[in-house]
Amino acid sequence: MSRFPQRLKLLREEKQLYQKDLAKALDLSRSTITAYESGKREPDQNTLNRIANLFDVSVDYLMGRTEFRKFPSHEADSNDLPYIPPRDLDTVLRENNVTFNGTPLTAEDKEDLIEFMKVALKAIKKRK
Repeated sequence: MSRFPQRLKLLREEKQLYQKDLAKALDLSRSTITAYESGKREPDQNTLNRIANLFDVSVDYLMGRTEFRKFPSHEADSNDLPYIPPRDLDTVLRENNVTFNGTPLTAEDKEDLIEFMKVALKAIKKRK
């Protein structure tokens, strides 16, 4: 099953766009965007390319075939990378839709993972 509906909604919300704004940018109807986000329709290749370009991601990312938003450039260096402010991993897990191997994590899964990381971190600190 395609991850496209979730990815489209995530990208739209990250850019703080309403469905009508995205529809206008892509010269589509709002109902078409709604159908994409609900999984009732998938865009044709041309529209997929336009969406990917608009959000500066790869079509493979949109379709859920990779977790990388863009394919890494071999010419990029650290100066080309955007600054990402530090965030606690537990905050990231609790605030975002997180998947592992393409499977969404439930709230219980996230809490279990956080507890596991705490135990692992204690073990690492003891070894040092």
